[in-house]
Amino acid sequence: MSLKTNLKSCFFKCYNEAVGVNIHKNKILAHKKPNHLNLFSILLIVTSFVFLVSILLLLKGFIPGGCFLIFLDLVIIFSNLLNCLYRYFTYRKKNFQSTIIFDEEGLTDTSFMDIKMTFKWSKLKALVVKKHTLVILTDTPCYFYFNKELEPLLLKTLTKYCPNLLIIQK
Repeated sequence: MSLKTNLKSCFFKCYNEAVGVNIHKNKILAHKKPNHLNLFSILLIVTSFVFLVSILLLLKGFIPGGCFLIFLDLVIIFSNLLNCLYRYFTYRKKNFQSTIIFDEEGLTDTSFMDIKMTFKWSKLKALVVKKHTLVILTDTPCYFYFNKELEPLLLKTLTKYCPNLLIIQK
């Protein structure tokens, strides 16, 4: 069975949640709870902390250290923003559609530069259901994410081919 995805309307929401799930992958698999921060929340907390420390240094009279931390904070913000935009335009370009094939062999994805990646069912660890995104975690650094509209079809397909897959949701 093939599953066609289209992330054009919700790419940033799905990307934000999927990266957050991948960052906290081990904690989510250990505690079986998807309640962890997404990417932009983590960045907001880190940059707020660095900005607060830099303001405290400036107030204490340590101007070079405070200015350096403000500069570092701006670098963190802009590098992550540029990274996200780079992924948005370079990897996806104008094609936000991909087709993932589910069969007896496993999960097969050919959406990235005509590279065929096949993951056997034993490689899949869990399906994490978030507010906007469904994320399939594997025991490799790769993960797959889909928009929430495909939840019934994806659940039906995964229970057919991999009935013992861990499904983590609120």
